Amino acid sequence: MDWLLYGTFIAAAFALAITPGPDLIYVIARSLAQGQNAGLLATLGIAAAMVVHVTLITLGLSRLFLTLPWAYAGIKIAGALYLTYLAIQAFRSGHAHHLALAAARPWVILRQAALSCLLNPKLAVFFIAFLPQFTTPTAGPITPQLFILGATFAIIGLTVLATTALACGPIGRTLARHPTIQVWQSRLTGTLLAALAIRLAWPDAS
Repeated sequence: MDWLLYGTFIAAAFALAITPGPDLIYVIARSLAQGQNAGLLATLGIAAAMVVHVTLITLGLSRLFLTLPWAYAGIKIAGALYLTYLAIQAFRSGHAHHLALAAARPWVILRQAALSCLLNPKLAVFFIAFLPQFTTPTAGPITPQLFILGATFAIIGLTVLATTALACGPIGRTLARHPTIQVWQSRLTGTLLAALAIRLAWPDAS
């Protein structure tokens, strides 16, 4: 691989990783609601989903989203509905004066995070459009290059998510000591998840 091009890719991947998106917002919401350990568990769930995405782009299966528009639209709708379900849970917890997200078991956190990431077809399409720009056909087979780029992107993104979880955890513990703030925290979480669902379902050029 062209190492100068690879360095450029790392810089671009980091810039994209710190840009607010579904994964980052979910980790923030989970860390505030339940603490840094929950945020790290969410990061682990997203990591599992990232492995799937990287594998699919490496094998070329993600191109189905480009050739089958109905599949892309269907997964977008499923993802938006799932995030809407989580948002409704958060809003309901505010009325009960506790956080539903805080009551989630480790397996539930992993599952929610993984599904949230997997049901985002924009990520697969993004990989298709973004990764090939940093490959060098004359350097050898493209598939190993795509795998290295995808794995690098995932590692950078997950490092940012884990750091975010560690930073937001103490804030969540402080807020948890105040019941009134808990209610508003729950509503804020619901609003973030609802906004995420709208963003995922919103028509775009991709």
